[in-house]
Amino acid sequence: MRKYAISLLPAIISVMLPAAFAEGNAVEASLEQAEYELMSLFVNDEYGKEFSLILISSETESWCLGGDLGILRKTWPELRNGTIDALIVNNRGGRCGVEERFSLLVEYRLLSDRDYAGVLRPGGTIEAGIAAAGAPMPLHAGADAAPDWDNFDRVFPDAQGYLTFSRAGFDAERTQALVIFSNAYRCSGTSMMPDSRKIAFFRNRGSGWELVGVSCGIDVMGR
Repeated sequence: MRKYAISLLPAIISVMLPAAFAEGNAVEASLEQAEYELMSLFVNDEYGKEFSLILISSETESWCLGGDLGILRKTWPELRNGTIDALIVNNRGGRCGVEERFSLLVEYRLLSDRDYAGVLRPGGTIEAGIAAAGAPMPLHAGADAAPDWDNFDRVFPDAQGYLTFSRAGFDAERTQALVIFSNAYRCSGTSMMPDSRKIAFFRNRGSGWELVGVSCGIDVMGR
């Protein structure tokens, strides 16, 4: 079965991030090796060898979370305010390019938002990483242009969906980290992305990173 997607505390926090799929959205900086370690740990723990192909966005996702991040402290009392603050600050800027630096149990492939959207067009295909179906669908398509998830399954029959990550937020001592993620697969209606995101919490007690848990879904602002 495919899986989906402080000092500001305790106020309700809106993580101001530019909308994904925006044309001309600049790609900034590069991910740290530690961020690839966290993402790899999450993918291996969440999916293992359940799928033979993992599709990952070729850019980090910038977005707007419209929920109360204080719920994270209720779920994980040891989570520090500074870790949450770092997650917010690190994702306020532009998107960041993702490179092939994961260490996964199965094959993976980086896919751009444009190519992902192209595969969701009826008859859309991927050739050498480029959508061959012409212009991709917009993020919010009309009812007559609903994403063709059957075509997605034909092009990527062994994939889990389309996985996106944010930049990681670390505490000052690098003993805690948070990452926002989602996995898009057969989203409802005409949407190509889920209406919520989840946050993975990691800790490092000196012997390496471990995944502590995953939050419940946090609504995207405006949803």
